[in-house]
Amino acid sequence: MVEEPEVIEAACAGCGTCAAACPSGAITMPKTPTPMFALAIEPKARGDVEKISGALHRFAEEVMRPVAAKLDRVSAQEMIAEGSELWTVLEKSAELGLSLVEMEEMEPLERARMLAIAIEELSWGCPGLAGAILVNFFPTMYSLLAGNVEMATYCEGRLGCWAITEPDSSVTARVAAELGARAAADAAAVAAAFEAVLR
Repeated sequence: MVEEPEVIEAACAGCGTCAAACPSGAITMPKTPTPMFALAIEPKARGDVEKISGALHRFAEEVMRPVAAKLDRVSAQEMIAEGSELWTVLEKSAELGLSLVEMEEMEPLERARMLAIAIEELSWGCPGLAGAILVNFFPTMYSLLAGNVEMATYCEGRLGCWAITEPDSSVTARVAAELGARAAADAAAVAAAFEAVLR
């Protein structure tokens, strides 16, 4: 008589080792978000440079360029306000199907080529919006570089940030001017609060 193995329940660390080793297929890794945008890059298109480039080019032309022209005419406050078309572009870009977690399975040369195509096509649409889109990959990218697939999977599809300014950039100057006044007021309020506590 064959004994059934003891079943031990444990939380998944997201490393994929158990899923790869499981002969029955009972253990699976969580799936990455499914692309929903009409121009989505389907997994079967991976490696098909023309399909990938075409989808990204259409996104840049049909979504990014019209919005970029509008955002160039608004204040920094309006640009980051709730309901701004900036957020629409970022939401739609997440639906393109560019997944760094999935790209980890590609050969390094294929992955580098795909990222180069994405950067080129998105930058053709609008360098500023392309930067905003690509910054959203930072948390996932740095999680993968640190070897933390679970964190990378968690970060995939979420907004990222990059704390940097370019003083000569008109957009940075506008944002800095508007946020600077707010920061100065906040700093004064914090200083007043500290003084009150110290008295």
